Amino acid sequence: LQFLYFIGRETRQQNRTKMMQSFQEESFDPREWINKELEGVAASSLETVVHSLSLKLQVLGNEVNTSFEDQIIQTLAKLPMGLIDLERIDKEAVQLSGALTNILAPDIIEKQQTADDATKRISELHETKTKLDTCLSTLSKTVYLRENVHQMKKAFEKSDTAHIAAEIAKMQQALEAIKGYEHYEELSKTIISYEARLQEMVEVECVEALLNRDILKAQQHLTTLRQIGRLGEIIVQYTKKAVQPIIGQWKDFAKGVSTTAPGWEEAFLAFLPKFNTKVEQSMGKSKKYYLEVFQEDCPRILIEWFMMLQRELAHNFSKFYTALSLPGLVKAYQSTMTLTTSIKENHIKDATPDQLDMLDQAAHGPFAHLQRTYPELEVNCLLGKIGQFRFVSELSSGSTITINPMLVGDITDTTTVLIHECQTSIERCLIFSPNNTLSLATKLNNVMSTFSQKIREVVHKMRVALQLNPGHEAKEKYAAEDPVKLKLTLQLYATASGMKAKVKLFQVWLKEVAAKHAVLRDLPEGIFTATEEQLEVLAKEAETIVFDLLFEAVEARFKPLPG
Repeated sequence: LQFLYFIGRETRQQNRTKMMQSFQEESFDPREWINKELEGVAASSLETVVHSLSLKLQVLGNEVNTSFEDQIIQTLAKLPMGLIDLERIDKEAVQLSGALTNILAPDIIEKQQTADDATKRISELHETKTKLDTCLSTLSKTVYLRENVHQMKKAFEKSDTAHIAAEIAKMQQALEAIKGYEHYEELSKTIISYEARLQEMVEVECVEALLNRDILKAQQHLTTLRQIGRLGEIIVQYTKKAVQPIIGQWKDFAKGVSTTAPGWEEAFLAFLPKFNTKVEQSMGKSKKYYLEVFQEDCPRILIEWFMMLQRELAHNFSKFYTALSLPGLVKAYQSTMTLTTSIKENHIKDATPDQLDMLDQAAHGPFAHLQRTYPELEVNCLLGKIGQFRFVSELSSGSTITINPMLVGDITDTTTVLIHECQTSIERCLIFSPNNTLSLATKLNNVMSTFSQKIREVVHKMRVALQLNPGHEAKEKYAAEDPVKLKLTLQLYATASGMKAKVKLFQVWLKEVAAKHAVLRDLPEGIFTATEEQLEVLAKEAETIVFDLLFEAVEARFKPLPG
């Protein structure tokens, strides 16, 4: 028996030595070590194994503590007293310091080396002790969580929600400490189920208390939910019901309006600012109550309320906003931005930057998809207006174009209109979708180029109408109306040259705008080069017709004369 006892003691000592060596390794990882020790352990045996490991660590920790304390005592005993004496004597008699240093130097060096060795050993023991403490603390938290799982069943039976919340909060902290260790996932799922169960116990009463403005009961439940990190779910449930009265006012308007009915846009743009005013008034009335019941969370609740309103009306917003004209869309956007600015200044001054970002995202949400494609919307709008110009619609229909003062006057007027529309589109884009303004400015080159091409088509038809096709013989007689056609051609040439000047002026205006807005700082030079080249060709073609008409007129005048 003594032999067996001796063998067992030796085996235990070897195991402790092996364990100590593991802890003394620089690459030691507590998480990896615990996971290895608990690997493959069944849930039913986990507590027993953890208790056994804890005892081993406690024994090893005691040994380390004893060694740690002994080493400190030995180190203190070996401190070079000569250094202390030297410092004292140095202060008392500076003139003797050099001589004493020479006398004590050999002894100081020897004892300093001894002190350095001792300090290194203390550091190693302290590091090992820290690793042991970490492992022991982790295992103790695992034991605590395992034991508390059984106790929570009894707590739920008593329905003491405050006690349950406090225990869950403690378990959450302990769980965070063992994140990544063996059995973490299993324990995490268990605690999450407790959170959900407690939330289910109080959420209905909490929402009802909030809606009925029963502050005492609401705060009691809110404290419980805040402890376990489940406040967000209740806020969602509450705000969804709290916004219903204001949503009802929107729906009362929307159900009587069709986006295909005449005058609907004017009615909508008149209603929206009034609705936004009611939204802010509703938030203002709720703020006093929220300050009392939610206290420091008041800004968050007000923002959640606004976000819920935007989510609940998202489909309605989309229905109306996508049907608006671009000027109407920008007005609707400005009204909404005015609302959010007022909310920030009057109701949520204490909101955090993240909360303010959430408010902005909610406000921009209904417009987001339109903002992303806004340059294309403006381009399509401009091309649509070009298509409605009378001379362009006549070209598109394939009907014969009559060259007359009205036609040339239309072309002249539309060049001014187009430049103005391009400026207006840039101004709208800077308000509604500023980050896309540069993209829009680039696309306007294609719009103007398209318009120039339409004028060129008119010039080509004018050449045909005047029988000035290449190779055609000159007319025998100069018709009486030819001077009028010459005048019209000269006017068309002046229009082409004038439009080129207007495009240059538009570029100057655009550069002035770019100097005021950072979103246009990368505006390239010569952005409308293609349009200018198109207009240059147009002017030359009109100029050619003028000279051809003059040549025919001269030829017709002088042909009857005898040679």
